[in-house]
Amino acid sequence: MNMLTRNEFLRKVVAGDPLKNYDLSEISLYNEKLIGMDLRGLYLSRATLNGADLSGAKLSGADLSEAKLVGAKLENADLTKCKLQQADLGRADLSKADLTGANLRRASLCSARAMRTNLSKSDLSEANINKAVLQAATLHNANLHKCYLEDANLKNADLRGVNLTDANLSSADCSGADFSGADLSRARFSHANLRGAKFKGAILQGTSLSDADLSEAKMTGVDMKTAKLRRTKLREEDLAGAIYSSEQLKEMIVLTSYKEKK
Repeated sequence: MNMLTRNEFLRKVVAGDPLKNYDLSEISLYNEKLIGMDLRGLYLSRATLNGADLSGAKLSGADLSEAKLVGAKLENADLTKCKLQQADLGRADLSKADLTGANLRRASLCSARAMRTNLSKSDLSEANINKAVLQAATLHNANLHKCYLEDANLKNADLRGVNLTDANLSSADCSGADFSGADLSRARFSHANLRGAKFKGAILQGTSLSDADLSEAKMTGVDMKTAKLRRTKLREEDLAGAIYSSEQLKEMIVLTSYKEKK
């Protein structure tokens, strides 16, 4: 694989030369404008791309492992099957980007924006996603094992079939999210907003829902017998069809519906 210096790379960009399969490891492209560039298959491991504008760029299959992408603009970018393990994407804008099948293991996405982003089948295990905005994002069948999602915005996100075992979602906004078929074993949702969330077929083995708000959540047929439900808020109708013990019921805060109050 041929190596390029920063100046050689930028000359090729200006000339419109093909860039596939070049080695750009550890290159510094701080604040560079690479809008819509075809960077597929490039080796950009440990590259510095802080503040770079990669909006609409084609990065499918590129190696960005351990790269610095703090504050980078990646809206509508194609990052399918991209290698981003241990990359720093703090405060990056990934809105509407496609990261299907991407490897983001142990990556940092603190305070990143990923609204309507496609993260289906991606590996986000042990990633730090604290305070990130993933509103209406698609994480269908993604791996978020031991992922950190404290204070994250997952409102209306598609989390069907996701692996959230041992993940931390304390104080996260998961209102309207779809956890159907997800494995939430030992995940922590303390103080989380889960209003209107869907849990059909979800596994709640040892899941902590203490102090969480599950009012209007769809819990029919969900086995909660091993979940921690101390001060968990649910409506009486939310519990209809759910499986729980009498001891757990004593710990919950069961809200009476408005209709029943009339």
